[in-house]
Amino acid sequence: MKYYFTTFFILLSSLSFGQIDTFITKDGSRFNLNDTITIGSASNDGKFYSSIRIVNYDNKSFKSYKNLDTNIDGQRLPIKKIYKNSDIFNDATLIEVGESGLLKTRYYIDIESAVMKGEIVLLNKNTIDFISTELTEKMTFNNFIKLSSSDIDKNKEEYLYRFLHETYKKNQNDEFEYNSDLQTAKTILKKNIEEIDTSTIYSIYTKLSFQEYNFEKEGFPLEGDTLVLKVVEPIMRIFAHSKSDYNNIVLAFSNFRKFKFININKDDAKKLIIRRKDNLGKINRDVYAKIFFKLKGANYSDKTPQRALIGDLIKIDLYEFKSLKGNFIGEIIAK
Repeated sequence: MKYYFTTFFILLSSLSFGQIDTFITKDGSRFNLNDTITIGSASNDGKFYSSIRIVNYDNKSFKSYKNLDTNIDGQRLPIKKIYKNSDIFNDATLIEVGESGLLKTRYYIDIESAVMKGEIVLLNKNTIDFISTELTEKMTFNNFIKLSSSDIDKNKEEYLYRFLHETYKKNQNDEFEYNSDLQTAKTILKKNIEEIDTSTIYSIYTKLSFQEYNFEKEGFPLEGDTLVLKVVEPIMRIFAHSKSDYNNIVLAFSNFRKFKFININKDDAKKLIIRRKDNLGKINRDVYAKIFFKLKGANYSDKTPQRALIGDLIKIDLYEFKSLKGNFIGEIIAK
């Protein structure tokens, strides 16, 4: 009896109810049988896909499914079936994707959820990427010392602590070794500063927020009148076991007011709002930005604890999701 029940359950769970050739999501995205889709990044901090499941072969008693915990970001897969199956996802329309074959994996995707979370990439328009150098903490420090004309000798100990930290920890209590390490840090810092190319275009990633749609100008204003990003964290000796306190370094953009509006037509804007609206009607207005800029100066005062690099924005690219793959919203270039 148990054998027949198990067999029946497996057959039942494998049935495809109401197969269709086309499905249109709430935001108007169309999925057709035999189309090829592109998989995005896992929405749960990259750990697993909440909208994509596979057969759980670990369960020997009956057929079951589990969330995909393998990264398949960027894979392009053909749609084999479109149907409803509440045994895989509760009352959801699924697309079944994957190549045919005995050893090929089939993926079962909750379409609406995957579109909302970026686990399926909507390949709308793309941007031409500038050739840029991603700004690091070390680059920020080096550039600040150069552009603020700070004394290299007075900053060698901070460089040693931040960027040669293992050496710092090893020798901080040995004054002879430590003095030698300080001279090494000074030499490296001096060389780094001499090698800085002031014409370099840098890039950095951050999160921005947009306001309500402007129907007259056809676009979204961005939140805030200033854009200041913390790049180098402060160091407090009481917590960090350093010999001194070291202030943070922020990156401030002098021309952000010229980049506060993203043009987007009404239809695309409406689709974006639909994708960002939760079941309670709350709209997530956070977007992810890749910012392109040049460095033009530095501000520092002994009266304030903050050190600032001054950047001049060239372009901002906006995306729906942190992976910055697909779902490109648009670019902002100063007029």
